[in-house]
Amino acid sequence: GEKFDLAGITPPTVPDEQNFALTPIMFGTYGSMSDKTGHEITPRNTNIVDRLHLEIFRDKDSVGGTNGLWAKGTLTDLRGWQNYYRTPTNADGRAITNEFPTSPQPQSPAQDVLLALSKYDSTLEELRQASQMPYSRFPMEYDKEDPAAILLPHLARLKQSAMFLQLRAIAELQNEQSDQAAADTKLACYLIDAPRAEPFLISHLVRIAMSSFMLQPIYEGLAQHKWSDAQLAALDADLAKFYFLSDYQKSIRGEAAGTAKMIDYIRHTRK
Repeated sequence: GEKFDLAGITPPTVPDEQNFALTPIMFGTYGSMSDKTGHEITPRNTNIVDRLHLEIFRDKDSVGGTNGLWAKGTLTDLRGWQNYYRTPTNADGRAITNEFPTSPQPQSPAQDVLLALSKYDSTLEELRQASQMPYSRFPMEYDKEDPAAILLPHLARLKQSAMFLQLRAIAELQNEQSDQAAADTKLACYLIDAPRAEPFLISHLVRIAMSSFMLQPIYEGLAQHKWSDAQLAALDADLAKFYFLSDYQKSIRGEAAGTAKMIDYIRHTRK
């Protein structure tokens, strides 16, 4: 009963008008590289703007604050993030233009972090509206001759969004805004599920990384008794939807099918 071809494990199609992956905010994450059927565009479409940049860092080399780690039972001290957003410097320690909004005078660490992250409020609201879609199937070129060249640019944006929601939810909890923290955690759960149908190991690993981000604010709210009974019940229902072990079976079968096809591709192209 095993299937050793990608066609046998390609996720079924879903209605376009109900597909999270085809909403404008998500299409921008891959639209410059591929069309809405998943086929690669050459040359790239430079008119497509990727607006899903929920970036908590100024650049990839800068070092922000340090979050707690639920697996070790540690909480987040937001003072490091507060200092990061209020005193921007480059790698040499020289002051640079701040890309995040700040108040004239320091507030509480949670308030300063929330103010800094507010630069993405409109983008976040669009993402939240998109998450009302009942289905999520990202268009990919499953019939591509070389399966190793199938494009998956949306995964980076989903993971980045989960990191953003983690920090935002933690700050909201520390600012006594548990309703907003619960909403952001629920959105993170939705994003974790968004690439679930993909038969690729990397998609599975990204989902696991995103789930670890999502668990931190849940843990901190538990440790500090900030969740209400209703919020705990809702979080429990969201967590109960995850079945990473069975999802692993699907992704590892995808690896087998992709490897088999790649061997055939190498055999007849000699690349």
